[in-house]
This record gives sequence, structure tokens and C-alpha cells, in this order.
Amino acid sequence: LVEINFNSSRSGIKLEQGRIKIDIPGLGPIVREVWSLGQESKLPVEYGREDAIVWGDTGTSFVCAVQMDDEGVLASSVAQLYRRALDIIKA
Repeated sequence: LVEINFNSSRSGIKLEQGRIKIDIPGLGPIVREVWSLGQESKLPVEYGREDAIVWGDTGTSFVCAVQMDDEGVLASSVAQLYRRALDIIKA
């Protein structure tokens, strides 16, 4: 469902090969974290992108990711993104 690469040589979020791929730059060896569906692995996953939000949905599980600048006050930006994610879930 999701692959997170810590200490990657690049930064970004994209849909790739049937999963959400998140690259987080850093120093040191790459550490890969993979989120799977476990018991829900037979359920089809619908993936999509709505503006800056990349998401995956099985009908019972929902995951989303967004990349944003970390400058300034984040509270209003984060609240706005959560509202947008909830709108995606409702749709």
C-alpha cells in the first residue's frame, strides 16, 4: 500500500507500481518501510491524487500523504489538508 524510503537521494510523493511511494532525503543508508494490508490484502485498492494529496482506499482502510513546505505556521495548512482528506473519504 505504502513504501517509505528514509535517507533517499530525492524527495517526493508519487503513485508507482501499485503503491504510494514516499522518498524522504537524509544521510546514511536507505531504510525502507512498507505498509501492507495484512488481512485485507485481497481487497482491491483504489489510488488517486487530489491536488497535493496522494491516497489509497480499500473501502475499509484509507491512507493519504502530502508533501508541503515546513516554513512558517503549519496549523492552518495542516487543518486544511485534513479537511480535504476527509472530503476525499466522504466522496
